[in-house]
Amino acid sequence: MNNINIKGKRIIATILVLVMAFSLAACGGAGKVVSVKSDGSIVEVSNPSEKYHSSSKYQCLTKTGLYKLYVDEANCSFAVKDSSGQNWHGLPKSSNKTASLLTIDVFDGEKTYRLNSQENSVAFGTATCNYTEDEITFSYVFSEKKDNPTVKIPVSLSIKLENGLLSTNVNCEKISDNLNGLTITNISVLPSFGAVDAPTDGDFILIPDGSGAVIDLSKADNSTYEIETYGADYAVEKSNPHSGIAGMFGIKSKDSALTAIVMDGAAISKICANVDKNGINTAYASFAVTPNASSSEDGAVTNVVGSKSYTGNLSVNYRFISGSTATYAGMASVCREQFVRAGLLSTRSVSNEGDIALPITLVGSLKKNFPGTTLYTSFENAEDIATVLKAKGINGLTIKFDGTLSGGLNQKAINSASFNGKMGGKTELESLVNYMNTQGFGIYFSVNLISSASGGSKATGVVSKNVTITTPNSLYGYVGGENMTLHGLSSQNLTKGVVDFITEMKDVEIPGYSISDAGRILFSDFSSDFTDRQTYADAIFGQAIALSTNKKLMVENGNLYTLKNALIVSGLPMETSYKESAFYTSVPFVQMILHGTAEYTGSYLNLAEDYNKALLKCIEYGALPSFEWTYTNYIPKDEESSKLFYDNWTADALSVYKKTNSVFKNLKDAKMTGHEKIQEGLFRTEYNNETFIYVNYTDKNIEYNNLTIKAGNYLRVN
Repeated sequence: MNNINIKGKRIIATILVLVMAFSLAACGGAGKVVSVKSDGSIVEVSNPSEKYHSSSKYQCLTKTGLYKLYVDEANCSFAVKDSSGQNWHGLPKSSNKTASLLTIDVFDGEKTYRLNSQENSVAFGTATCNYTEDEITFSYVFSEKKDNPTVKIPVSLSIKLENGLLSTNVNCEKISDNLNGLTITNISVLPSFGAVDAPTDGDFILIPDGSGAVIDLSKADNSTYEIETYGADYAVEKSNPHSGIAGMFGIKSKDSALTAIVMDGAAISKICANVDKNGINTAYASFAVTPNASSSEDGAVTNVVGSKSYTGNLSVNYRFISGSTATYAGMASVCREQFVRAGLLSTRSVSNEGDIALPITLVGSLKKNFPGTTLYTSFENAEDIATVLKAKGINGLTIKFDGTLSGGLNQKAINSASFNGKMGGKTELESLVNYMNTQGFGIYFSVNLISSASGGSKATGVVSKNVTITTPNSLYGYVGGENMTLHGLSSQNLTKGVVDFITEMKDVEIPGYSISDAGRILFSDFSSDFTDRQTYADAIFGQAIALSTNKKLMVENGNLYTLKNALIVSGLPMETSYKESAFYTSVPFVQMILHGTAEYTGSYLNLAEDYNKALLKCIEYGALPSFEWTYTNYIPKDEESSKLFYDNWTADALSVYKKTNSVFKNLKDAKMTGHEKIQEGLFRTEYNNETFIYVNYTDKNIEYNNLTIKAGNYLRVN
């Protein structure tokens, strides 16, 4: 029998429990929140046995095409043999004390038990394995100890192999019927599947950090990474700097690779990677099935747990690739195909006709409590800027117009939003739109769907009454204060808010909208009735489609649930949040998924610390270089000129426009099929029409394959 102890210091018997068991009904909510002060320890297995954490005794269940599915009944594990003959194990063959098929965190009102399928079920004889020809169901009863346990939670995991696709699923609704006052806060699915125990040169883990990150396992130090899909849940935490626009990851081992995609429960998932030079290297998806968070102050840890939980499915699909396709480019291709099949991405291709447009963001207005609204760019000013750019020879232009609605950048709730009178009247708006249409230019008016600075029914968080979103203001010193603060809106009013907004705008010919908030922020909502993040994301998906009916759609940042009808993604992540190193590097993974399906921009060139490097990064990553401008020429104290005043940048804009059209000509609809670092400072991006683009970040010319790539420059080769 295995014993459980407490990791680190033991929780003292007289644990101080502060129960904020306040009813959210008192503030418009329907759930309960429990806040517990402790020393932050987690109860885990004290003496794990190696015998339960590895597996080598398999029997073959089925063969589907060139793939085989195996089961190990003794340790309740499985393996898949892919088309190249490589085996992928649920539990690794090598000895270890950590591998499992499931882990769960269970909160009992005072402390958290971290339980795994091997030590807390298989070892106790409470795990069973049932299977058909192509599907296995592992049924566990998780307990903290074998005799007289406090915790007894049944959880089932299904594994199915069909046509080379391995699908896994945990049904949370069935779990919720057997908790008996306990709360499952987190579930990790197949945390050891595909584990690499002896990395060879070229083995890596791919995680969706920003644009995408590759961890070179042959060089990596011991490290842990956690990427929260769609960013922080602002109902339970203030921020999370490590985020990704989709739930996906990959593992490359020898000549084969697997690509994993979270299909159900993506919005409550995070992607984890663990590197252990003396053990196993893993990547997997973990799910926050109950909103939870912890904070520390003066040595005391407060754990906050919501009483409402996600009751849907947790599903992860795995595809296997080998040979020359076992690259992160091959993984991107698998993801794109799966997202299209799931209806999350469009089947259309970007039109190759005409010039490549120069993307410009204009700052409209900002509502302040005192002395009122500050105007930075009016409708008339925007038309003047477009006219100037046209006169300079820019024949392709796309304007994203921020801060045009009530409150400006501090927008009111969508249900009461209309165009800000400071921007100009209907005559000026129609003149701007008509000019843009006549010239074949695009224009998108920005709108917040799920957040506002004022008005609207507010979402309720776990820690505080209102969901508050505070983000750094990239325009600080020019526009607004150091931070921008909005409050989240109740999910129950999303559909009505969008309908009210569309009705308000019916008399104005608006060519397109840009969704400012819902592509970069997401939260659960305890107001009215609990809405988990996944349900909210699904609702946003539908309303983004409604907003884009007969309109063009742009999305900021690019969280996957907003991208179905998006033609352009503004500010798509172009780097990683974790610091790059010799073994942790940024790659254009999300760009490989989107290129040819939607256009996208990176960070604004005029706000970049290094203008030329930012421009080269756009070219390397297939992004349209962009600018953010105002019509007013405000110069901050101690500055010689304005970084935002449009007239300071029109010459640069023309130069960038010409470069963009020369380097990306005939590539708008192309798929990005390859990317690699040739040598220090030299990168090559490949497209499916046999076009190669070399980018040299160094201060010296580089000779490569009879080519000369000039210092701080690029070269296109067909």
